[in-house]
Amino acid sequence: SSTSANSSPNPPAAGGAGAAASPSVAAVGTNVGVVEKEFSITLDKASFTAGDYTFAIQNQGSFPHNLTIQGPGVDSKASPTLGAGESGSLTVALHKGSYELSCSVPGHKDRGMDIKITVG
Repeated sequence: SSTSANSSPNPPAAGGAGAAASPSVAAVGTNVGVVEKEFSITLDKASFTAGDYTFAIQNQGSFPHNLTIQGPGVDSKASPTLGAGESGSLTVALHKGSYELSCSVPGHKDRGMDIKITVG
């Protein structure tokens, strides 16, 4: 009985280590929820400090939207364009300064899909 007790912990331990590593791969840094629709971008976080962020984007509108980020150290990084009801993510390293988050689908930024955040 001691043999089966010794051999059974090994596979779960290996699986446990793999499972523990998965969450860090899924999202880098701080997760920020983003809702896009016609014609607005809403974040579930109001204050930002320098660091890595994963923007978890949900398109709750009827048209395709994306999230484009421009600011210090970030040169127009954009998520994939998401169709109605789709979701995706965009991971960026934010530095101190001001950033503009917008939808780069033609005409959408001009119609209000444009917000600014300050990283402290």
